[in-house]
Amino acid sequence: MSTTILSAFAFLFLFISPVQAQAPITPSTSSYLPSTALLEVKTSISTTDAKSRWIKALHLCENPDNIPWIWDSNGKKSFGAFMFQMRSWLNYKKQGATPENIGDDAMQDKITRYVLDTKGYGDWRTCGRKVSTRLGEYGD
Repeated sequence: MSTTILSAFAFLFLFISPVQAQAPITPSTSSYLPSTALLEVKTSISTTDAKSRWIKALHLCENPDNIPWIWDSNGKKSFGAFMFQMRSWLNYKKQGATPENIGDDAMQDKITRYVLDTKGYGDWRTCGRKVSTRLGEYGD
């Protein structure tokens, strides 16, 4: 009888236990690069690539789960990758913004790049600050 209980316990422990093996934690390879190599990497990145990374980081901060729209804290809907509200979005009609394309990711990328190039990240105060702290100012 006790052998059956012990076998059942072993089965539960071995096959149902939430504990999983984890890969060993290793330091990032960048910590092994001499500081001059890091400087060379940073200075060799083109402005366009740096801007694209900045915009991607802003997207991941604003809408990491790619939710189509939310009710924002001001009671209005915010849409898409960068959480534009309709009133703000329609300020960019000359750049191609319409009510129909507010949720289009490619158009949001285009409009966001335009806003960042012309006005900076002020429309995304919280995430803009977080991204600039991590990656530097947009366009640097």
